[in-house]
Amino acid sequence: MITINSITSLSNEDAFNDESDIYLYLTADNEKQIDARFWKFNQAELNVPKSVFFGKDNAEFGDHFSEAYNTLYICMNRDIEIVFEVRDADALGAYSSMGTVSITPAPSETIILDAQLTSDGKAMISAVVVTN
Repeated sequence: MITINSITSLSNEDAFNDESDIYLYLTADNEKQIDARFWKFNQAELNVPKSVFFGKDNAEFGDHFSEAYNTLYICMNRDIEIVFEVRDADALGAYSSMGTVSITPAPSETIILDAQLTSDGKAMISAVVVTN
């Protein structure tokens, strides 16, 4: 179970120093689980955590979910890598990476990412991963 609480932009990555249009690209065992279709926030102010609810804000799928939620349930093998990558959406489907956070949870482990800086310090992720 992966619950994404918030994403915080720490850098303006759009052209001309405009505010970033942030979204989360999440992979588990190198397979895409979440992208801009689920949640995206255009013009994210710096240092302001943005709560994540699938289908809300500027999600490319729009509001096609039956209720607001931010938890993803996936079936995984043991000891797989989960990669959280914060991206800035650019024109025509391009993007700029704002860094990653990688974890490899053990069975029956809970990992809490509390305003965890991404690899290049351009964003923060708050999430909880629970394995059974």
